[in-house]
Amino acid sequence: MLRDDPWADVLLPRVFEVDGLGALLSEEWPERIAALAEEGRFDRKPLLDGCVSRFLRGGEARDLRWFVALHDALAPTPDESFARLRDHVRLLPASPAAVAEMALREVRRADDDGRLGAAEFAEAADALLFRPEKKLVRAALTWLDRTARKRGRVDATLAALTAVFPSEALDLRERAVKGAVRHAAHVTDEQTGAAVREAAAVLPADLREAVAAAFGEVEEPEAGPPVPPGLPPFTPRTLPPPIGSPAELAEEFAARTRTESEWPGTERLVAGVVELAYRDADAVREALRRVLPDAASWEMSPHALDSYDPGVWATMCVRTLFDPKPKHGLVDARGILRHGRSWTRGDRDVPVLDRFLRWRLREASAAVRRAPVLLATPTEGSGHIDPGVLVSRLERLEAAGADPGRADLAQALLRLPRDAADLDGDAVSRAARLPSKAGRAVAAWLASGGLADPDVECATVSLPSAGAGTGAAGRSTSPVRSRRCWPRAVSRPTSPRCSPSRRTANGSRCRGRTTTGPWRGGRPCCRRTARSSPRTSCRTPGTGTTSWSGRAPCSPSSRRPTAPRGRRPPTCSRTGSRPRPPTSARPWSTRSRRSRAGARCPPPGSARPSARSSPATPSR
Repeated sequence: MLRDDPWADVLLPRVFEVDGLGALLSEEWPERIAALAEEGRFDRKPLLDGCVSRFLRGGEARDLRWFVALHDALAPTPDESFARLRDHVRLLPASPAAVAEMALREVRRADDDGRLGAAEFAEAADALLFRPEKKLVRAALTWLDRTARKRGRVDATLAALTAVFPSEALDLRERAVKGAVRHAAHVTDEQTGAAVREAAAVLPADLREAVAAAFGEVEEPEAGPPVPPGLPPFTPRTLPPPIGSPAELAEEFAARTRTESEWPGTERLVAGVVELAYRDADAVREALRRVLPDAASWEMSPHALDSYDPGVWATMCVRTLFDPKPKHGLVDARGILRHGRSWTRGDRDVPVLDRFLRWRLREASAAVRRAPVLLATPTEGSGHIDPGVLVSRLERLEAAGADPGRADLAQALLRLPRDAADLDGDAVSRAARLPSKAGRAVAAWLASGGLADPDVECATVSLPSAGAGTGAAGRSTSPVRSRRCWPRAVSRPTSPRCSPSRRTANGSRCRGRTTTGPWRGGRPCCRRTARSSPRTSCRTPGTGTTSWSGRAPCSPSSRRPTAPRGRRPPTCSRTGSRPRPPTSARPWSTRSRRSRAGARCPPPGSARPSARSSPATPSR
């Protein structure tokens, strides 16, 4: 295709001028272009010059990898490589690894032909030994070690090896020291030995001794600056000012919908929605309508709002602003927080942090158009709230006749710094003068010193190892000991056990007739229940456990099978009467008398046998 293309001679040189084009070109083209150049269809010199110029211009590795393949496919001759030797040397310091490997091959090729000068060698050695890739540094060390005596440049080689002594890679330092000791006897300049001894001061003790044995005594390293006793003080970043206008709010919300949200920006955006909507809700709606797309992200399913995604918070507040009759679900969220489950949605075992976040999310959305400010919005980059600012927010709420949300107040108290009373002593007296319960709670919290530092206890816990041997059930048999820490005020985590009310600790109902104990088989165990599930045993007074052959569960009071909800009780196929429960250790029946539900039925006109009478022969 390229051979017969009339535009190939014009467009092919332009390939080297467009940035980012190498990642889009086919991997088969370098071999085809090199084959056409070998046939004389294309001139080799513009292709080689184009590759080198593209390397010198720089770029990402994925964009330059195609040109490296083209350069290798062209296979420059020694004369063509020597003509671009200076360019190859300049590619060694900072070019991508693939380009640097190609340039090193061409430099070593010129050195093997005896065309590499002393200046080019020193520049190439210094550039390679400062590279971050260990592969290139090893290749450079091998090249210097093999050519030091052969080319008569031991002094230049040792001067270059000293650049590896401060390296953090121990294997590279050991190779550099071994190479320097190997060529120590062939040093011709005393300044080279002095430079090696001076550079060896940063080496470990064993490597310093090896250098001292070959070059002379090495001075001990100077003591560094004193190590500080602890970590430097934490300096949080400065938060941006609050959102001040509906136009700025709309711009911030549009930016949040296009990028990944973070909690500091989300807190600022939610606070801006609540505060500006209280001032002028119509202006905020008009500003947001200009940036909301047709299929806005706030028109999402309510089930998608229960997540840890920070972007959901601003979305739900904006959705509340446009909904004339919003449903916040505060009662349901409070029930989830208290009981760990929702009777309307059926959630079970919801983590405490998730429950609290759901509650606060719904409180924030409910505060839109009703409260002038939120209490828990941070004022510092560390997440803390200034005590004076918190009291000022409480004063604004009381002036507007609004009550703060309980979750919002709890979050605000937790975000107060540990030394809040010392930072602002006037905040305690201001909060105490507030008549509301929230003001008294803040005053008491500040007076008590806030949240105390937790007392952490560490213990060793044995866990099964994923890579150890497994038993018959496919479980690991070799434990792994690890340390887990939890506050002493909190009880250690244990497996849920059944309570006397025939419910497990996580709120689920008990099933089966298992005894009280830890979790087994991934399901909570429970006490012996009076009911039995279908096809299980019912306990009858005085006769022990008696199997019931029907599918309907047995009732503990009347010892009769109870019909499932919405279905009629089972009746016998011949007599039309309902089956009688057994009273002996084995169920009595006739040969062919069965109910539609599978229970055995008495024969017509027969009386119910007593518990002392012998049971009839069961049907086969």
